[in-house]
Amino acid sequence: MIDRKKTVVILLIFVIFIGCTNNSSGEDKSQQETEISEKLAKVEITIPKEFLQDENYKEMILVAKDDGVKEITKNKDHSITITMSEEQHKVILNDLEIEMKNTIEEIEDNDDFPSIQKIIPNESFTEYILEVDRELYEDNFDGFSVMGLGMSGLFYQLFNGKKIKNSVIIIYVKDGSTGEIFDKIPYPEMLEHRK
Repeated sequence: MIDRKKTVVILLIFVIFIGCTNNSSGEDKSQQETEISEKLAKVEITIPKEFLQDENYKEMILVAKDDGVKEITKNKDHSITITMSEEQHKVILNDLEIEMKNTIEEIEDNDDFPSIQKIIPNESFTEYILEVDRELYEDNFDGFSVMGLGMSGLFYQLFNGKKIKNSVIIIYVKDGSTGEIFDKIPYPEMLEHRK
């Protein structure tokens, strides 16, 4: 049987990733902010509409409520506000942390990214060191793997109460043989430069 908590987390990750890839830069930046406020043992998280494009809100609301989320509201600006207990919030953050660590392991072990030797995140997932075989890295497209790290990092920040408009995930690319940091990739800014 599928674990309902994981279902909500996976559904929310999917929603955020879809929205990130379709994010419009012309929108009012104040609408892109994520707010988290703790009031009387509850946590409210507002997810900007740019993270939720083309999502089936009714299905998401039903799944989340079945999993113990107190309330999901579609706001007039098309963002959604999720209200949950502090305990549920901690469980979601813990599940996200586990998923992020699993994603890192999958990238490290993936034969499609032969240059990547090791990925070291900081505790808050705002910075990563991508240790690589520099020659292989510069001769292929392994750098695209960092987009997943960037999106995952932003998603974690969103649920950790950070304002998305001010969040930048930094990926430092380090030569595994010399220890030299030879590239610094800011996410989501990297998407604007690669368009």
